[in-house]
Amino acid sequence: MLRLLDFHNNREKRVESMLPLWLWLCLLLGGASQGGAIANSVLQVGGAALIALWLWNGKRLNIRQDEHILFYLLIAAMVWIAIMFVPLPPTIWQLLPGRDFVAEGYRLLGMKLPWLSMAMAPDRALRSALVLLVPIATWLLVRRMDQTSRRRMAMGIAVIAAISAAIGLLQMSTGPNSVLRLYSPTNQDSPVGFFANTNHFSLFLACSLPLAAAWVATVDTRKPAKRKLLLGLSIFAALVATALIVGKSVAGLAFLVLGLIGTAHILWSRFASGRHKLVYVTGVITAALIAVAALTAIGTGTLGAKFENAPTSRSNMTPVTISAGTDMAPTGSGLGSFAQVYAMHQPDRFTTTTWVNHAHNDYAELYLELGFPGLILVAIFLVWFLLQGYRIWQQRDDPNMLFAQAAWLSGSFMLLHSIVDYPLRTAAMAALFAAMIGLLSRPPTVSGR
Repeated sequence: MLRLLDFHNNREKRVESMLPLWLWLCLLLGGASQGGAIANSVLQVGGAALIALWLWNGKRLNIRQDEHILFYLLIAAMVWIAIMFVPLPPTIWQLLPGRDFVAEGYRLLGMKLPWLSMAMAPDRALRSALVLLVPIATWLLVRRMDQTSRRRMAMGIAVIAAISAAIGLLQMSTGPNSVLRLYSPTNQDSPVGFFANTNHFSLFLACSLPLAAAWVATVDTRKPAKRKLLLGLSIFAALVATALIVGKSVAGLAFLVLGLIGTAHILWSRFASGRHKLVYVTGVITAALIAVAALTAIGTGTLGAKFENAPTSRSNMTPVTISAGTDMAPTGSGLGSFAQVYAMHQPDRFTTTTWVNHAHNDYAELYLELGFPGLILVAIFLVWFLLQGYRIWQQRDDPNMLFAQAAWLSGSFMLLHSIVDYPLRTAAMAALFAAMIGLLSRPPTVSGR
């Protein structure tokens, strides 16, 4: 019996030991939503394998009270997505909103109306559904990690962020056609690191700041070693800030300011010396002022270019997407169908040769594709996330909650950025977000494992 228990525990440890490598692979290979098809397929297979290992391991869910809603939301989302693949007879699918032109097309061709699903682009819907394997696998593994494993994961994310920032600066120094740019298409005039999009690169760097601070804050060492760690964190923050300023991402610079403030808050209670606090806070304020100055200087020209009255500007795409979603409500048009549905609803004055593949507002795009059910699920999740944040920051003096606080900050950055972009549609950022949601749970005790 003891041998069986030892074997079971060893299997648990082997599965959980894969997490750092898995997260590294996601961050290194999952930096593009379109240009990295092969890499994304590899990650999806890996996610399916990890979920299978997790199930074969017989791992108990050990669902905590604050996680019940997440499991219910996940199950509800999977059920709704599965329902959208169910073939429906013509008498039913013709009643769905926005399907009139489909039926008319078959009639014009003289073809008999076939059975069709609610998903208007089933092949793309399947590809979009498979993408979910990556964050689901990540979340299942992270939520049960102990404090030591969480520290290792945070350090690993910070290391990848530092390497990505350094590569981004090298990309700028070696020109727009640098071999260091991993994807095509990409932002050739900006640093992108391991990503295809400079905005996603900037968001990742900003998200790494609170995690690095939590790692430093939980190191149990003497004061001289603490000083070295604090110096190392300052160098890391300077590298991240430099890459973000060079990248000229308005959202990235805004999150840099928030990340620096969050970093200062996490570290504040961990340093007993008033002198150390004063020195660090002075450095944070200085860096934040530099970032604000850069944000002001860059934003004056960049915001006007991004939000001007152009067909592909965010200010024009979001209303069109919401209007199309309303036409498709309450069921939605199905995962992966945004591009073709948007093209049908795009006003003639906005018609260009540019292919719009995403709404640059993930909430509007989810409304279009998943209808009212998707909107309700997102709203419930956001309420849960806010309540978790309130609970976590109420326990700000608890050292076991430092990673939860850092994760909540990083998760907030990603949710806010989703209003004007689609960061969570890349495997790298989806895995990172899932890891942050997993960190919101209090680390299990030894007996709880």
